[in-house]
Amino acid sequence: MTPAKGSPHYIIDGYNVILNGGYSSGQGHRSDGSVADSRYHFLRSLSNYVRKKRVRITVVWDGGSSTAYPRSETHDGVQSIYTPPGLSADEQIVRMVEKKPNPRAVTVVSNDRRHIVAVVRNLGSQTMGVEQFLSLIGNGRKSSGGTGCKSGHADASGEKKEANDLSVEDWLKLFQVRRTGNRNET
Repeated sequence: MTPAKGSPHYIIDGYNVILNGGYSSGQGHRSDGSVADSRYHFLRSLSNYVRKKRVRITVVWDGGSSTAYPRSETHDGVQSIYTPPGLSADEQIVRMVEKKPNPRAVTVVSNDRRHIVAVVRNLGSQTMGVEQFLSLIGNGRKSSGGTGCKSGHADASGEKKEANDLSVEDWLKLFQVRRTGNRNET
């Protein structure tokens, strides 16, 4: 069963999810600690979700200098793309979003707020954190509490945002910085 063209499309930063989502060594029963085993269990979870929900999922892996993997493969409805040497998964994901005729139809999954999330949001893509995505597909872990530095800044809805989620405008509002001439005043 191939998902319909209009189905939700998730583009996932593969190693970011493995390292942040409990698939790597020391994170419970999901993996024996090897990278290959972590990838296998994660891809298996994604395949189960694709079968249930008929969504499109593309996982982008940092290929590094390895030539052991094909550049792209699809297995059980999940496409895996391994980046060529010199190109990071983040850069590949940004390129993919840039090429989409409707970036709003794509959700990028990563906890890498500083490098990829901000960029793809500016391109119009939706974003989702690792734990939220794993909860969506039924593999979520209970949060152990603080997963980031809380800034204490609330948005218009009154919801507190993590420091990493703040935009430049939010930071300026938080610290009430006003620009006058060529210098900043507080």
